[in-house]
Amino acid sequence: MTAPLPPLAVPARILVVEDEWLIADMMKQYLLDAGFGIVGPADSVDLALDLLDSAEVSAAILDVNLGQETSFPIVDRLMARNIPFVLTTGYSPADLPPVYRSCRLLAKPLLGDALVTAVREILTITP
Repeated sequence: MTAPLPPLAVPARILVVEDEWLIADMMKQYLLDAGFGIVGPADSVDLALDLLDSAEVSAAILDVNLGQETSFPIVDRLMARNIPFVLTTGYSPADLPPVYRSCRLLAKPLLGDALVTAVREILTITP
């Protein structure tokens, strides 16, 4: 598990989008331990978009595959709002549609330290 870091002065609120409950819960706990606030987790595109429209979100971490759908509609909304994000996937960038190949990817299976580091990097927060 990730070593606790000092709490952030103003906790960044991270939207967690993951359809596997156990993985979502693990991600949530790692991020909470690192001092982030959590929005979600959301397990579908519709729920994630609703949360994005109704809650303050500083950044997002999204699984590419959400059951029978992908998180790309959420990515499009995040990009339109200039909200930083990381995609989690077992795919390589070449497996993604061309428009999403330059997105920041975090390989699954996830490690807590890598998750927290990736979120801190997209928010440009140093420990």
